[in-house]
Amino acid sequence: MDRRRFLAIVAGAGALSLAGCSEDGTGADDTTGGSDATATATSTAATRTDATDTPSDGADAATGGATTGTPVDDTATGTTPTVPADLSWSAGSPLPGERSEVATVALNGRLYVIGGTTPEGRTDGVAVYDPGAASWTRAAPLPERLHHVAAATVDGRIYALGGYANGFTPTDSVHVYDPELDAWAAGPPLPTPRGAMTAEAVDGTVYAIGGTADGSAVTTVAAYAPDSGTDTAGDGAPDSENGAAESAGEWRSAAPMPTAREHLGSGVVDGRVYVVGGRQGFVNPVGATEVYDPAADSWSMLSSMPTPRGGIAGDALGGRVYALGGEEPERTFDTVAAYDPAADAWTTVAPMPTARHGLGVAGLDGRLYAVAGGREPGGSASAVLEVLSAE
Repeated sequence: MDRRRFLAIVAGAGALSLAGCSEDGTGADDTTGGSDATATATSTAATRTDATDTPSDGADAATGGATTGTPVDDTATGTTPTVPADLSWSAGSPLPGERSEVATVALNGRLYVIGGTTPEGRTDGVAVYDPGAASWTRAAPLPERLHHVAAATVDGRIYALGGYANGFTPTDSVHVYDPELDAWAAGPPLPTPRGAMTAEAVDGTVYAIGGTADGSAVTTVAAYAPDSGTDTAGDGAPDSENGAAESAGEWRSAAPMPTAREHLGSGVVDGRVYVVGGRQGFVNPVGATEVYDPAADSWSMLSSMPTPRGGIAGDALGGRVYALGGEEPERTFDTVAAYDPAADAWTTVAPMPTARHGLGVAGLDGRLYAVAGGREPGGSASAVLEVLSAE
């Protein structure tokens, strides 16, 4: 898609923002101080000898070594789940400025960390990590300061969905980032304002799943296909094939999740969306694992997580879905568990060196990147970047 078509796709959905803005009108990223940061990755590792969750005392919890994982909760099928052997953690270059409650996606070989909270308040900042250079740069900021935003990628663009724009009031905003333009544009708003949800993309369609609305966890799922196949020219070919402006499309309702939840994690394996963990209010963690089949527009219940947790992050890697971190009122978690769809079973793997909630996670080039997040329950933040890989 060329630049003119990108601009046209959102022309009917809202005003275009080419430079982004912040509350002070400068467009500055308040977590970076307006400068890029570069650091060299250093190596650490972590191990766990059992499946016990480790609470945080505000310090890193690295103990050295690696683990092959402890199978848990595999009674549903009688099949032992598998994970890569010798998983271990290493430290990446810290994020330029502490954040929590971020959205994180991988695109074009880089990691994008979007919005969130900082010690000074919410941010519009977008930080970009290049694993090859082990360095951070800034992208154009969001058009508004958001935390608890969700994000997914379709056709080389990032879709930032919902979040909290004022205190903990959810928004229906949709912002679309084009890395070639380094610019954000307004997309069609969500059908209902939501924050603390998760988002995934399957076959060119973005799914906004769960979260909070009107102060309560919801089961809501909305779907949006940026290229709706509109044939403006009337030549039997969709606009995307004949060079015309693509339709902005519309959101539609999809089958709701069986379990209401917010602060949840998710990942896509073989074209299906796996939703894990989350909570219903701060003191009611959810352990349910559920899978959505877009082709059938239906959900199925699966084996529950070994430890119910909210405030987690998740993503898929190597055909498995990983759930990382989380919080309870008195502690944060370093726990990492991997779900194997083939076995319908969970395995507890190497814990994060730093226990956190509200972190962002994305899989990239065979590794999981866990960035930012609060070391303490509630309103805390960090600049931590840790990388899970097989030795």
